[in-house]
Amino acid sequence: MGVSIDNTKAFMDGKGMHYRATGDGKALFVGIGDMDNSPDIDILIVFGDDDKHVQMRLTDMCKFPEGKMGNMFKTCSDVNARFRWIKFYVNRERVSITAETDAVISPETAGSEVFELIMRMANIVDEAYPTFMKAVWS
Repeated sequence: MGVSIDNTKAFMDGKGMHYRATGDGKALFVGIGDMDNSPDIDILIVFGDDDKHVQMRLTDMCKFPEGKMGNMFKTCSDVNARFRWIKFYVNRERVSITAETDAVISPETAGSEVFELIMRMANIVDEAYPTFMKAVWS
C-alpha cells in the first residue's frame, strides 16, 4: 500500500467513516449514507501506483430501461453542463449512469483531499439524482 491510501484510511478512521479495502489493497469502497434525494451509495476510490492521483467512481447511480438510452445521453449532457468536478456518463453495458472524477493528490494530505472529493461527489450526486429520475420516468 502507498502513503496516499494509508493517509486516507487514517483520515477516515478519524472521521468515523465506513470503508473497506479491495483485495489488492489499492482501492477503497466508501459508503455514504443519509442522502436526501438519492439512495445510499458506495464510491470506489482507486489510488494511482505513483501515489499522486486518484480516481473516484460511483457505478449504477441510476439504472434505467434500455429504451431510455437516448434520453439518458441527453440528460447526462445537461447535467454535466450544470456541475463541475464530477462527470456523468451512460454505462451502456450496465444500462445505468456512472459518476466519476479524477484528481491529482499529495500523499501527505491525501486524506483531507480525498474526503473533500467524496463530499463534493456526494453533494453533486444528491443534487443531480432527481434530474436523472425525472428522465427515467418521463
